[in-house]
Amino acid sequence: MDEAIEVRDALLLDQEADINLVQEVVRKGYSENLSDTELQQLGRDPFLISYALFPELNGSVCVVTTEISKPSKKRANKHVPDVCATFSITSRNAFEFSKILGFRTGWKNYI
Repeated sequence: MDEAIEVRDALLLDQEADINLVQEVVRKGYSENLSDTELQQLGRDPFLISYALFPELNGSVCVVTTEISKPSKKRANKHVPDVCATFSITSRNAFEFSKILGFRTGWKNYI
């Protein structure tokens, strides 16, 4: 298999969302009684976080986000890293993720 395809396949989420896990993320990670407006504010974040809870992934994944931890935020305003911490899920920013995987742009070759 081509190396680029292997990397792409490893990065893509190909599982269907588990609604029970999504609900658990909303209840335990954000709040048990969010309003409809707050639920809309969450967007797809609970879905993303719920993938890291899939038993078959056995903790072998991390969530990559552009958000930074802000523990003072509450309810629907909580940031992804803080919700991940509630579930002992590792979260990384894009720079950490790129460094861990050894991604390089090669832009220094053009200076």
